[in-house]
Amino acid sequence: MNKICLLLSCLLFTFTLSAQDKDLERYAPDIKEITDPDFEWGQFDNKVAECKFKNNALELKCLKNNEYACTCTELEIDANDAIYIISFQFEADKIDDSHCVGIVYDYENIKNFQTLRFGKKQFSIVSYKDGEEAVVKEGLYKLDTKGKLFVTLKKRGRKIDFYVGNQYLPLTTLKNCEIRNPSVGFFVENETKIRITGLGYRVMLQNEVEEKE
Repeated sequence: MNKICLLLSCLLFTFTLSAQDKDLERYAPDIKEITDPDFEWGQFDNKVAECKFKNNALELKCLKNNEYACTCTELEIDANDAIYIISFQFEADKIDDSHCVGIVYDYENIKNFQTLRFGKKQFSIVSYKDGEEAVVKEGLYKLDTKGKLFVTLKKRGRKIDFYVGNQYLPLTTLKNCEIRNPSVGFFVENETKIRITGLGYRVMLQNEVEEKE
């Protein structure tokens, strides 16, 4: 009986995962090098942070504790797109609960944006409004990244799904939410550095989605 229950649980998990990843199987974006001219990354060098190209990657550093830094680029997406998928590829020197790294989406300016951040074993989705942060959702994750992260955001209607790894393992979901700004990017805090190596995105219009379904 226990073996039968275990088998049914495995089959149910496989079916659920497959259903969840249907859009990714069809529309997963190709990853472009971060130096691709289609991207216009913010580069800077000041007392708090610096961001510059080095060895075919974009290095983003936060130079002070109790500070954060972002670099972003504007994509050709808007709120009327039926589905869009964005994949982020980067490497971190260190990841722990005091030195979080992550992705940025819905970026308006340095004081107004959304971010998915990773600590050593915990992730959090944080909203910044006028420079004040508010935790939207948090949870645990287990992934042997060895400092290398591949994160995917899929927006379909008012639902956002997040995945980690090249196999698109489901991380978490936000419902009844909006993304108003087409700029996305990367996040560091508290004397942390990341090397940004790739970004890819794909947009599907409503008539294309309907034809496929």
